[in-house]
Amino acid sequence: MSPIRVLVVDDSPTSRALLVAVLERAPDIQVVGQAASGREAVQLAQALRPDVVSMDVQLPDLDGYEATKLIMTYAPTRVIMVSGERVEDVQRALAAQGVGALAAVAKPVGPASPRFEAEARALVEMVQIMSQVEVVRRVAPPRRAPGRRLTPARKGPKPSLVALAASAGGPASLHAVLARLPRDFAAPLLVVQHIARDFVDGLVEWLGTAGPCRVKMAQAREPLLPGVVYVAPSDLHLSVARGQVALKDTPPQGGFRPAADVLFAGVADVYGAEAVGVVLSGMGSDGANGLYKLARAGGTVVAQSEASSPVFGMPQAAIEAGIVSYILEPDAIGLLLVELVGRLA
Repeated sequence: MSPIRVLVVDDSPTSRALLVAVLERAPDIQVVGQAASGREAVQLAQALRPDVVSMDVQLPDLDGYEATKLIMTYAPTRVIMVSGERVEDVQRALAAQGVGALAAVAKPVGPASPRFEAEARALVEMVQIMSQVEVVRRVAPPRRAPGRRLTPARKGPKPSLVALAASAGGPASLHAVLARLPRDFAAPLLVVQHIARDFVDGLVEWLGTAGPCRVKMAQAREPLLPGVVYVAPSDLHLSVARGQVALKDTPPQGGFRPAADVLFAGVADVYGAEAVGVVLSGMGSDGANGLYKLARAGGTVVAQSEASSPVFGMPQAAIEAGIVSYILEPDAIGLLLVELVGRLA
């Protein structure tokens, strides 16, 4: 089997050398090029046609966001943003997913750090996983496809809670959904996003720029308020009690903590037919089991469309389970939520 060919982009020679060493420890990865600037990254992506680009955020001339946008236009490639922990760097790395980057991971800080091995392993695993994802050209925003309503128009109680989950490619989808919600949206929203441990603060800050709804890190036993978005913290499952946030340190489920299945199953138990579950772009099938339980309880299930999903695994698993009522692109999902939930009186 051919090795995974990687282009490493970082303006620091020391960081570049470290990333190359980390990646080439894996027997199935070969670093085929190194770039010290955004323009050089675009040129080498066109010349070398790597399988994956490891892209720094802060670069001279073109930053990682702009370089990713050009690569996805002229030499579509799987791009992984490799970011430091500064909130502004994380926000830029997440924004790059809106122009075609697949994921963001923490940059290993060096062998002296107690976190080095975990961060190095996470980078290698992300490259290995993302190398299997189909490449999608991004010259313009994804083609707007008509939505699909798979079941009759909803009957029953008006939803009083929305739960959303995403993984690879998901931050940009979440941002697009939230951008469509008004300040007086009449239900709380709970979010599970699979993301590097140190990126959650940056995710909360960045999602808060999407629209007028308040976005915050979820805290145990705090009240659930309409129009507020509660994001799962690192390494804790997010769930609900009636009218309250619940956080759990129970074991990972399906390898994830927080897990989408835990969120959707908890929402099904407490809110049932009064809840909407939304599954967005992501690798794997986390969320499908919890959404099955939510659908059986009378809740509404919404999935992101294949055409608009950078990674279709999580939505596809829910669709194939036969539990999805709507298949839509992210901004149409936001509009649907307003239609289903309404505004405060």
